[in-house]
Formats: sequence, C-alpha cells, structure tokens
Amino acid sequence: MSLALRAAARECESRALVALVSVAACSLLFLVLPGNAAATDVLPPPRADLAAVQFPSLAGLEPEVRAQLRSQQASIVAAVRKTASAAALSEAYGALGQVYQAYSLLSSAEECYRNATRLDPQDFRWAYLLGNVYQKEGRLHEAIEQYASVMKQRPSYLAAAVNLGTLKLRLDQVAAAKAAFQAVLEVDPRSAASLYGLGQAALSEKDYAHAAELFAQALKAAPTANRIHYALAMAYRGMGELEKARSELALQGSVGVRPADPLVDGLQALVRGERLHIQTGKMAFRAGRYSSAADEFRKALAVNPKSSTAMVDLSATLAQLGDRDGAAKQLEAAVAIAPRNATAQFNLGVLLATEGRAEQAIPHLRMAATLWPKDSQTSVFLARQLAKVGKTHEALAELSRFLQEDPANEDAELAKINLLQRLGRYREAMAAAKQASSTYPTRGRTAITLAAMLASTPDAGLRDGAQALDLAQRVFRATGRPSNGAIVALALSELGRCAEAAKWAREMIALAKRQGDQKEARAIGALLPRFENGPPCRPPTTMPEGKAPPSGQSGSHRGHQGP
Repeated sequence: MSLALRAAARECESRALVALVSVAACSLLFLVLPGNAAATDVLPPPRADLAAVQFPSLAGLEPEVRAQLRSQQASIVAAVRKTASAAALSEAYGALGQVYQAYSLLSSAEECYRNATRLDPQDFRWAYLLGNVYQKEGRLHEAIEQYASVMKQRPSYLAAAVNLGTLKLRLDQVAAAKAAFQAVLEVDPRSAASLYGLGQAALSEKDYAHAAELFAQALKAAPTANRIHYALAMAYRGMGELEKARSELALQGSVGVRPADPLVDGLQALVRGERLHIQTGKMAFRAGRYSSAADEFRKALAVNPKSSTAMVDLSATLAQLGDRDGAAKQLEAAVAIAPRNATAQFNLGVLLATEGRAEQAIPHLRMAATLWPKDSQTSVFLARQLAKVGKTHEALAELSRFLQEDPANEDAELAKINLLQRLGRYREAMAAAKQASSTYPTRGRTAITLAAMLASTPDAGLRDGAQALDLAQRVFRATGRPSNGAIVALALSELGRCAEAAKWAREMIALAKRQGDQKEARAIGALLPRFENGPPCRPPTTMPEGKAPPSGQSGSHRGHQGP
C-alpha cells in the first residue's frame, strides 16, 4: 500500500468513530485492502512520459469482483500491446482507474488517471476524478490544482467549482472559496451546495445575518438536507437570536447537501457483489431511510456471511431502529470473525458501556485503543470506563500513554486533568492545566477548565480568584454559554464579591432557561444560596490553605464517576 493510501486508511479509521449513530463512511476501504500491501503485477509504461501501474492483489475479493478487475486489467494490457492511439489508451487507463476508484483502490486509480490525463489533457473527466482521489487521500492542494484545471476546461461541470470552494474553505482561503461558489451561482442560482458554502464562508467571517440568509436559501433549495439546520442555528446564535437557534437545533439531522456529480456518482454502477449492497445501504442510511439500509446490509451478508463490515454497518442501522439487542448480536459476530476490526470493537464497547456493563466493555475498548493508538475518542472513553469500575490509576496511565502519542490533544489533556482532580492530586492537575492553557491560549475549553480550578479547587492555596475571573469573563464573552458564565460567578465568590456573584448567577439561570437548558439552570441554581447568604461565600475547601494532599492520595476521590 502506498504511503498516501495508508494515510488515507488511517484517516478513515479515525472518522469511523461515531458508534451506533452513523455508518462508518470509510469502511469500504478496509474491506478491499487485505492482501493489498504488495502488488501481484506491474504494467510497464508504454511511453517515457507515463507511469507504471501496479495491479493490486485481488486476494480476499469475491469471485465476481476479481473477475471484473481482471477483465479490466486485461483490457489495458491489450491496449498497450497494440500500441493504441493516445486517445484510445487514455480511455483504457481512465476506465481502469474508475473501476479501481469504485472499489477504493485509490493508489492504483491515481496512477491510471495521471496517465489518462497525460495522454489526453483535453478530457476533463480524468483530471476531475484525479482531484477526487487526491481529496479522499487528504492531499488538498493537489486536489485544488485539478479542480481549478477542470473549471477552466469545463466550467459547466459545477461540481468542480463546489469542491474547489469547499477545499479553499478548509484551508481558510475564504475569498477564493467565495469566488468559486459565486461562479456556480452565476450558472445555477439555486445551487444549494454553493449557497451553503457561501453561508459557511459568511459564518467564518462572523457575518451572521448574511450567513443565516444564505443557509435559509440553501434549505429552501434542498429542504431534505437537514444538516443545514445546525449551521443555521450557529448563525442565529451568533446574532443573539437564541430561541431561533434552539428551534433549528431541534431540526438538525445527518443529511448534507452536495452538487450533482455524474462522474463520481457513476462509479456506483461499476460496483458489484457485496460492495454494491454496502454502498447502497450507506446512501440509504445517510438519507435517514434506515429500514432500506438494513435490507441492503442484510443482502451484503447474504452474499458474504463473514463480512464484518456489513455486520458493523447493520448494527449501527439496527441501533437507529431501536433494536439494541440486534445491534449487539451483529457486533459480537463481527468481533468473533474479525477481532482486529477496530470499529466493531469500539462500537461493541460503547454499546456495553451505555448499558451499564463497563467491566465487559473494557476489553473491547482496550483492543480498539491498541488498534487505534492515536484516536482520542477511544482512549478517553476507555479511561472513563476504567475510572467507573475504580481502576483510576489504569485510566490515568491510558491517558498518559495517549498524550505521548498526541501531546496536543485537548480532549485527552482535559480528561487527564479531570482525573487528577478526582484522585485528589490537585497540584498536579493545576500544573497541567496551566501548562496547557499557556501552550494553547486560544482553547476555550482549556481556559474555562483552568478558570474553574483557580476559583474552586479544594486546595485553597492553589486558588487565584482574579485570574479565574479574567479567564472566565473572556470565555463567556466569546461563547455566551451559561455554564461558562457560572464560572464567572464562582470566581466572584472566591474574591468575596458575594452580591455580584449572586446577581451573575441569577442572570445565568435566566439565560439557561431562555435557551431551554433546564438542567444547567438547576445546576447554577444550586450555587445561588451560598452566594446570597454570604459573605463569606467562597467555594468550600477540604484542607488548610496551601496544603496539598500527598501525591497519590485521594482526598476527594470519586473514581466511580469517571474522569
């Protein structure tokens, strides 16, 4: 496997961690890759300006698919031997590339498309599909180059401009992204994908009113694309219209918006056997048609009863249909057949944990963490389950191990800080929080965690109310969240400004209620009596000022609550 494909595979594994909520979008890649590390044959280049094409191993593929790929490979061999014209040879390379791409054999597809483009630079199809391969592999700058070329050659193929704008946005090149989306609207004023892209650009520029207008237009053009509701909610929140934001959040879903793309969509017609049903099932799942998706995944299992990918996808679908027992059975079967299927191990661990069976979940989560050593969600969730069963030191060791792999990961760092506090190791927790906040000063969650600790850590000698107040006020101004505003009240109480703390808490309770968050309103309300009855109103301490518990002791240990 090429380094680029290996990187793409790892990226796909990381994205597959939406346990029991969505089908792992990249699972097809792993289904076809066993035995693909070494090519079984190489097609030498017929011309000096072309590249060799490696024929991937077909081991592990269904007979029907193997026959399809071998037939297509034989066609390109024949074309090369006959010294076909440049146009005919370009078509042969392009056709083989399409079949490889249909089965996510991206490295070989790339070689084919590059040759096809060199042989016939005027055929925009191969440049566009090459850009799509680069995009899937995360090679954004190379993808942009191909899409820009297609826009010049075939401006009527609007998917190229939409993809270009989307990638420019990912690289924070907002002006260039807007230009690409506008180019589409000049041809198709109702392009939902371009309206959505322009809305995202406006959101990034904090032009919330314009973003809301664009998202509303995108929804009108594509009313079933319920993922747009989330973006519209963010625009309303930026405008301060919290009730509208809450209403939009209630309507959000998983169906996105994309332009018409006949070249990529046409690849589906090339897929056969088990993969055809898996891909069809994924599309049904993403559209919210869960019964149809389940039927397709069952058809895939009828073709290949040992397909762990189909089992994992079926389990996610059954969970959406409310059949948790059926989902668990599919995951157990997948783990039995393919114990190194990380998605199956993780999803089964999550399912068991959510049923209160943390002890049974831990072995599956450990295996997932072994297979995904750099995935924060897996390590943090594993640590949480270890802490629930009282294995707090093992939980801390897992988080420390992960942070050696990825020292900049905020989720793992915050989980470690939280666990250190639960172990009563307040001085270590404070040092870690200060270091993280100093290294990454723009991280809001890290800043508010440090503010809360400076205001209310049980070791009074570690507190700093003034610094806590400054941090909490800055985070609240940036987010407007009542939970962050509550830390402002805590900091005020630590400073002895009880009346101000009470007033601030009352305002946060009212804000939480306006946002429909009754749980947060009750949580802040529990603090209010102490503020109103003060002074004194400082958060309680568990030890004399300046005295930290000996390292390793657990003065306020609450291990079974998780990190």
